[in-house]
Amino acid sequence: MEKNNRNSDWFEIRKGDDTVYAFCEHKHAQWVHSFLILGEKRSVLFDTGLGVCNIEEAIGPHLKTPLLVVNSHAHFDHIGNNWRFPEVYGHITDFSEKIAREGVSHEKLEGQFDECNFSGGWPDGFDGSTFAIPPYTLKPLADGEKIDLGDRSLEVLYCPGHSDDGIMLWDKQTGNLFTGDSYYSGGLYLYFDDDVYGKSDIKAYYDAITRITEHCKDIRKLCVSHNPDAFHEGPSQLIELQQGLEDLMDGKLTPEPVDLPCGDSYYIGGGKRAVLALNNMCCQY
Repeated sequence: MEKNNRNSDWFEIRKGDDTVYAFCEHKHAQWVHSFLILGEKRSVLFDTGLGVCNIEEAIGPHLKTPLLVVNSHAHFDHIGNNWRFPEVYGHITDFSEKIAREGVSHEKLEGQFDECNFSGGWPDGFDGSTFAIPPYTLKPLADGEKIDLGDRSLEVLYCPGHSDDGIMLWDKQTGNLFTGDSYYSGGLYLYFDDDVYGKSDIKAYYDAITRITEHCKDIRKLCVSHNPDAFHEGPSQLIELQQGLEDLMDGKLTPEPVDLPCGDSYYIGGGKRAVLALNNMCCQY
């Protein structure tokens, strides 16, 4: 049984505005953020985090309307609490269906929950030596579909590249764009090709980011899923990313080999961003 104080110790809750809270897991190396998006008739939980602590209990005091759970993509650090909910919505691919059907075994997590990846060690009651992600029920969301919150809607934007099932959510009324792992400040991973992380695709990524930057006018805030800052102002970072991907495909950026041991994160120093291409090659932009 989980101790009642684990959630308050584990999740750092940040308010973006009156419509959104970020639930930040800042004591793990992934530093992942899940977002509670509030509406008058329905609310959305965008991702369920690592699964170290119970996010359903953590969001409870802030939740006033029925909840819909949506995944940005099916990577382990975004689906850890999915099994706690009757159903979870996301983009359906062979990869995302397999993860939902089978979960992610402890062996396939490859050290991500080793105690060295936790600030201050494992929280009380959590055992990373046996942790695995259970299966869950996945329901489909289509590109362009609208999620009705009552006072406004969220638009689903398909964004493959990091993984083949990636989506963003666009709140046109507030100007909040929820990017998942398709944008954040730090290393952007584009080298996956397996049954745990799916398949990355640089060209699909560029096409999606181009389409989304053209479609989403008046972006006020980027709500991102990793690293210290959950909320970024304005659209300029997406435009920089689009240009960086274009330069990478045009051969204007020189890839450099990087060492990426399992469980470690790689970031470009000096505040610069990075695109991590296939075969563990890195480009700065």
